[in-house]
Amino acid sequence: MKAATVPLRDQFLTDDRREWQGVHSLWISMILLHLEKKVPSRYQLIPNVHLGRHYELDVAAFETDVLYDQQDSHATLATLAPPECLTDIEHDFWDIYEVNITDTAANRLVAVIELVGPANKDRPDSRAAFVSKCAAFLQQDVSVTIVDLVYRSQFNLYTELMDELRMTDRIMSASPPSSYAVAIRDRDHPIRHKRRKFESWPYALHIGQPLPALPIWLANDEWVMLDLESTHDETCKSLRLR
Repeated sequence: MKAATVPLRDQFLTDDRREWQGVHSLWISMILLHLEKKVPSRYQLIPNVHLGRHYELDVAAFETDVLYDQQDSHATLATLAPPECLTDIEHDFWDIYEVNITDTAANRLVAVIELVGPANKDRPDSRAAFVSKCAAFLQQDVSVTIVDLVYRSQFNLYTELMDELRMTDRIMSASPPSSYAVAIRDRDHPIRHKRRKFESWPYALHIGQPLPALPIWLANDEWVMLDLESTHDETCKSLRLR
């Protein structure tokens, strides 16, 4: 008898940041383990998780510093007048939850899987940074998969990416969902030389509904399927989420 699966769970039901961070972090590991069984041995899978933080970059002003006399090698203390601070920046690192797949034979990145976090969608510059990163991957023949569960933010990073690339997705452009999953690749056209062919597999996501399977493209004619449902299921069960 097949065990019951866990449909898409509302990770943002509360404001507890630890819950969705825990799901995202473990889900990345589950995705990696899932793909490791399918991807040919010449490909290397590397998880990349970076949690954003707020910090201030400043030039510290010290009342004293140590000066060394080169002639007698004795250290003496001297009071210094610090120069005016030239750099004073407040910056928020956005969260990164991704799996990178590298072709070790060609020594190049071929695919990236991105789990979107709230910090990727909370401000225009954060969204622009995420979109620019994905556009740069596609321009380098790296396939991109985006899984966005952040339904509280109405922004759709996939449609913003399409705008960046000056394209339109007829499926999502009319009423872009705030939560979705999409696999994307931009490749050489199989028939028309000197032309490119943009392909995508977009799906809207809904709380309580199953998740789709997406193709992860490793080359023009080589792919593996990523089962978001089973990896999400294993993640929730491991964390004892129901």
